[in-house]
Amino acid sequence: MLDITKIQGTESLPSGVDYDAYVLVFGIDDKQSFNDAVDFLYRFRKEDVHNCLVVLVANKVDLVRNRVITTEEAKGIASAYDCKYIESSTILNHHLDELLVCLVSEIRSRQRKSRSSHEKTSQKSRSPVSPKHLFNKLFRRGSISKSYENLAED
Repeated sequence: MLDITKIQGTESLPSGVDYDAYVLVFGIDDKQSFNDAVDFLYRFRKEDVHNCLVVLVANKVDLVRNRVITTEEAKGIASAYDCKYIESSTILNHHLDELLVCLVSEIRSRQRKSRSSHEKTSQKSRSPVSPKHLFNKLFRRGSISKSYENLAED
C-alpha cells in the first residue's frame, strides 16, 4: 500500500502509523523546500527512527539555471542523516522509475532481513542445546585461540 502525505514546514510527524519508507522531495530551485526537508530529517532522526528507509529526492533538475541547492550540499545532508539520495525531474520523467524500483527493492530487502532475523531468534529460543552439542562446543579439537597461539610462539 502506498500512502502519500504532504508535510510542510513545522507540521508534526505522522504518529501511530508504521511506514516502510519516507520520500522527502525538495525543489533544487527552492531553498525553503530544502530547509523544510532538512528540518523534517532532523526531527525524524531525533525521534530515533533509524529502521525506516528515507529517500531524499532533489526534484526539478531540468531547471539547471535556477538551481540554488547544489548536488554536493544535498548529498552531504543525505549522508549525514543516513538517507538515500536521487535527483529527478517530474517534467522530464527523469529517474522516477529508478526511484520506485529503489523504494520497492529496499523495502523488500529490509522485510526479508527482518523476517530472517526474527526466525533465527525464535529458532534459538525454541531449540534446546543438546549435551553433545554443548560438549563439542566446549572441547573443540584443533581450535586453539589465536591469542594462545601467539603466546606459545614467544
